[in-house]
Amino acid sequence: AEAAREAGVGFKVFFLHRSLEDCLASGCLHRDIESCNLQAETLENNGEILASQLKGLQPDDISCLRYGDPQDTDEAVRGALGDLVFPEGLAETVWEGSQDKDERDTVRGWSGLADRMREAQGALDQICRGSSRATL
Repeated sequence: AEAAREAGVGFKVFFLHRSLEDCLASGCLHRDIESCNLQAETLENNGEILASQLKGLQPDDISCLRYGDPQDTDEAVRGALGDLVFPEGLAETVWEGSQDKDERDTVRGWSGLADRMREAQGALDQICRGSSRATL
């Protein structure tokens, strides 16, 4: 960000914000990247590192798009492409059709895994709330 300002060019971080618990489900239940315990540890550590890096930026340097929030997606994409290309409500229609059966309740100790990531999740949520809404 500092180098961009010194060079007189624009700088923007596009933060695609997804809940760490949803990332955990995606990584250990749907894609089997790591065991749920190891994946929670990875997400906790990476979430803390990302939050630390984002806190070093000005809030105006960050645009946040909440992954899984059809309204956010609709507004950002329609702002970039227009209503004729991306009609209002399309993101919600697409999102609803893509939801898989959630298997979190089948994992012993799931709530403990989610709790483990709570601090990193809170820091990322706060950064997203303090940033501008994403526009493409």
